[in-house]
Amino acid sequence: MKRQKAILCLITLLALCISCNLNKKPKCTQSNTVHVPQNAIDYFYFKEGSWWVYEDEATKEQDSVWVSYSRKDTLSPYFTEPTPD
Repeated sequence: MKRQKAILCLITLLALCISCNLNKKPKCTQSNTVHVPQNAIDYFYFKEGSWWVYEDEATKEQDSVWVSYSRKDTLSPYFTEPTPD
């Protein structure tokens, strides 16, 4: 049984090594890029300098959050470097 597991692990490792081609980085194209709808950007994207004050309803303790860095960019689904528009 141990030998079968070792062989299976070796085959799996070899298959992963063969399937991974780290030298070939795909580029962002219209066909592999997912564009975020504007209403989602309006709801989730906050500019640098945006801030909020939160208050605990039970204790009335307050806390604040600031956006210190913000960037909209294009990334490929393979997590390679962003490409300029």
